[in-house]
Amino acid sequence: MHNGEERASSLRGVFLAAADRIIEKYGADGLSVRKIAAAAGYSYAAIYSYFENIGVLKAWLVKDYLEESADYVEKQYTKGHETYCDLKKILFSYCDFFYKNPEKFSIIFVSGNIDNNQLSLPPELIDFFSRPPRVSRMHFNVIYSILSQKGYKKKDIEVYSDICSSYLHGKLSYYLYREKNKKLEEFMDDIYTGYSLILREGTSI
Repeated sequence: MHNGEERASSLRGVFLAAADRIIEKYGADGLSVRKIAAAAGYSYAAIYSYFENIGVLKAWLVKDYLEESADYVEKQYTKGHETYCDLKKILFSYCDFFYKNPEKFSIIFVSGNIDNNQLSLPPELIDFFSRPPRVSRMHFNVIYSILSQKGYKKKDIEVYSDICSSYLHGKLSYYLYREKNKKLEEFMDDIYTGYSLILREGTSI
């Protein structure tokens, strides 16, 4: 990486860190170019040297938050030993991450949505967003390991994994914004029950 690229990467990180602090303090709806610039100690015009618009900056935030959540989850289970126990660890750690960071969930799954024109992909991130997130791959690998042993075909397992993922994110969204008074452990019991039904298990996972 050349000096100019290093400087650009460094300053991009400064602005993203400032944006992260604003989100933590004011929530996802409180994000603005002027607030980010002020928190970073630069003029708001300087941001446009590194981000074409606020949608591009959000895309970088989504990438960072997806990687952060994956790092958090990856510590909780051992690759190559995918069992129901590992699936529970993935589910718990994933939900625990967003329980502690609900605004990051909002940035990724609410305001960080390409279809609602709030997210713009710069060329550097097209490859990243063209692949499933790391957590999605972990989630699929465990479900594949479990169901393939029962004779399920890969294309069918992909459907089950997608159904589980939709169920998980729907329930998690409702929990974070409507049922936050419920303890995480109670919420996870609901998730485990749902997964058991979707994956057609006679006993709880």
